[in-house]
Amino acid sequence: MQIMTPKNSARIAVLIPAYNAQLSIERALASLAANNEPHDIIIVDDGSSPPLREWLAPRQNVKILRMDSNSGITAALNQGLRYILDCGYDYVARMDADDEALPERLAIQRSYLDEHPEIAVLGSCGEVVTEQGVTLFYLNHPTDHESIVRKLRYNNCFLHPSLMLRAQVFREAGLYSELYPSAEDYELLCRLAGRYRMANLPRYLIRYTLAEGGISLRTRKRQLQSRLKVQWRYRDWAKSDFYIGLMQTFILRMIPVGVVLSIKQKRRCFGRVDVKTA
Repeated sequence: MQIMTPKNSARIAVLIPAYNAQLSIERALASLAANNEPHDIIIVDDGSSPPLREWLAPRQNVKILRMDSNSGITAALNQGLRYILDCGYDYVARMDADDEALPERLAIQRSYLDEHPEIAVLGSCGEVVTEQGVTLFYLNHPTDHESIVRKLRYNNCFLHPSLMLRAQVFREAGLYSELYPSAEDYELLCRLAGRYRMANLPRYLIRYTLAEGGISLRTRKRQLQSRLKVQWRYRDWAKSDFYIGLMQTFILRMIPVGVVLSIKQKRRCFGRVDVKTA
């Protein structure tokens, strides 16, 4: 794909991969439109039928990149990242086509990264909802770098669509790896944890849709298999968390996803805590 990339005054590029997202993407874009922080939206149409640009209403700050065929989320993310890096944006914010950003999300994260130059990767708390908007549970991840690194030995402790990263990170550490299907975000974060400082804001800045037919449910077994590969790739024999993380992943492979979701809905650690919304 030949890319022509005019420079833009916005410092933030919001990266959204999309595949046949006709029913949800307008809601996602409306939530971003409620953010006053200047930003551009880079949608990577991963072979949708019909193509997104044929029915999505044009917007001044939205750029649609079209993949030649349905190539999967990792390839779509990397195509979008190559465009973003070529454009010279300062920050890359992630979102999926069925998620909603709270109104001040972009401003809060941009301001934090501006004020904390030592932080390269920034996430937030999130509300997990059904496709009908019903709250299932809340994700409250560790906030400081040391706790995040420790938790990463067990599992991903970032809500991927809540991330905002310095674009320079991708220039230095590379893009998403194709070797860990359905866990490309986990591998990226484990890779970055050894090079950069990370944080999660104790604020609910994203509403994450857990779709019944979504990737995270349809590919759960493959995701757990890839998680094992990531844990082994970044193993630390001296840390007991490494062994516990492996054991936890093995056990999860034997538990039906419905049971896991039910536990999350009932456990206090997945309830709303006393933190600010945007």
